[in-house]
Amino acid sequence: KQWYQRRVAITVGPNNPTLPDIRANAYQLCGVLEMSTPPASALPLGQRKVGLRPSAEEDSNTALVTTSTDTSGAFCFKVSPGKYILQALVGTQEVRDGLRLAPLKVDVTVTSGPVDSIQFSQSLATLHGTVVCIGGDCAGVRVHLTSGAGVGHLAEVESGARRVSAILPGEYKVTVDYPAWCWKETEHTVTVEDVLETPSFEQSGYIMKLEVSHAAELNFTVAGDNENTDVGTFSLEKGTNRFCLKKPGVYNLVPYACH
Repeated sequence: KQWYQRRVAITVGPNNPTLPDIRANAYQLCGVLEMSTPPASALPLGQRKVGLRPSAEEDSNTALVTTSTDTSGAFCFKVSPGKYILQALVGTQEVRDGLRLAPLKVDVTVTSGPVDSIQFSQSLATLHGTVVCIGGDCAGVRVHLTSGAGVGHLAEVESGARRVSAILPGEYKVTVDYPAWCWKETEHTVTVEDVLETPSFEQSGYIMKLEVSHAAELNFTVAGDNENTDVGTFSLEKGTNRFCLKKPGVYNLVPYACH
């Protein structure tokens, strides 16, 4: 039923054989709410609420009227002709966990017939950025995203670019994963609501691991076309030591002193 009439008593007789025009005094205002990737805290369709209030300034203090969606997300109000504002209601915890329903509100005018074209849908976000690798080859590098709620996403790096789409808006920890290399920064914390380009990850060298039985000092040189280039002298402690070598090549390690 998409329209409604007031119930009236009509007398029909020889002196009044014609029925008056029957006019609707209210109509259905309907729509649908869609969620593709709701967070775990989100109420399911069938339990969600949509609110409605008149849009006129003199009615701004009118209490919000709510109705529930059915299990397919459909909802309806019975309204008189006029101007209204509709909102899909979202809880505080749902917002904290990344649920966004768009648009925030819908202005609609009901005149002489039902309205069934209102639509609310879930907004998702996209994170993208670059990875800069020495020599330009980033094969095997991965970038991990972890939300505040602990939900993880993985971005494969192709041609130095990384992109993760259809994620919940909110705060994410973004980390680069390639243990054999060292990086200027390995982690960024970002907040995304729509589309966001995150800071790049830039490789700063190659990890070398050395294990020694005693504390020692080693002199590092790297082989060049004509002669070796001195890299520096490093102090090693007993056990496993990690170094970041700035460029690829053949390195010569010469003990300088043992302790």
